[in-house]
Amino acid sequence: MDHDANVKHQNDLINQRLTWLGTFEGLLFVADHYAEHPILLPLVGMVIALSVDVGIRAANNELTRVNAQAHKGWKRWLMPGVAIPKIIGAAWLLILLRVLYYRYR
Repeated sequence: MDHDANVKHQNDLINQRLTWLGTFEGLLFVADHYAEHPILLPLVGMVIALSVDVGIRAANNELTRVNAQAHKGWKRWLMPGVAIPKIIGAAWLLILLRVLYYRYR
């Protein structure tokens, strides 16, 4: 695969994984309001965010290998494919902590 095709492929993988994240997480955030299993829901949300993050990290590693990252250094951490899964995972962690606090206080 030539350089440009590889870069496009890796970016397509990142976009695909962000779409998965947005779809699943959107449904889970809505379901959280009506959940019968308040601990299970944030755990599933965190695992989905982690799974998407791992896939995006693999694509970003390939983009770094072929010297095709849009940003380097600290700006790389602000890219949607890097930041969003971590932010979503942190949000689910906070929801889980809130559920545990109110359930076991």
